[in-house]
Amino acid sequence: MVKKIVALGVALVVVFVLSACIDPYRDETNELVYLDHFVVQLRADDGYAVIVDYTELGMEQEILVVPAYVDGLPVEQFGSQIGYYGYSKFKSENAKKIYFPYTLKFFYRACSRRNMPLLEESVFATGDAENFDRFSVKVSVAPSPFFELRNTESGVTYDGDHYYYEPNLIYNFNYANSPNGKYYWIDRIDAESVYALPQAPSRESFEFAGWYTDENCTAEWNGEIVRLPETLEIYAGWNEIA
Repeated sequence: MVKKIVALGVALVVVFVLSACIDPYRDETNELVYLDHFVVQLRADDGYAVIVDYTELGMEQEILVVPAYVDGLPVEQFGSQIGYYGYSKFKSENAKKIYFPYTLKFFYRACSRRNMPLLEESVFATGDAENFDRFSVKVSVAPSPFFELRNTESGVTYDGDHYYYEPNLIYNFNYANSPNGKYYWIDRIDAESVYALPQAPSRESFEFAGWYTDENCTAEWNGEIVRLPETLEIYAGWNEIA
């Protein structure tokens, strides 16, 4: 009996390793979809989506915004192993800034200086809801495999791979029990920064009613972006759908 259990365990490990090494472009189990700027693998059985590459149009962009959801699945991984030793390259001669969504959990060997020589900043709007310190990340060298996104304390820190900065522009979901510890989008914009504005957030049974400079939604934001050293925190307004 012990031998059978051990043999079964080894078999399961082998199956897991082989499944993790399948080239997304040859994977017949998980659907591959092409968005405007990204190639996405839908791992429906696992309940999440993976960004596996840029499209040709994506490689032309200075600013890239990774979607939070694709076909109803949260985007939890950026980059993918291809075969036993390969992985997503994410080559771009044009990308200067990339925004990653609050749904992201794993960042797999992506955004290297060699493949994206003009990349100045990667912005991560992610963290656990109970202990969330918002941050953005300025890439200095390629992260290690399955770099697990983590929070930082205030100010600038350096871990040998990345410089971490606090953002100066923060967008809040602004309702109880919202995802990601209430933070929808963040940015860090200095005098030279390129930037993108986020798409409107969504909330079940509610309609987005614009951005406001106060939590009670009495003062509508005029849409003017602040640059360092100025800071701004804004809040989503909502109308309940009858």
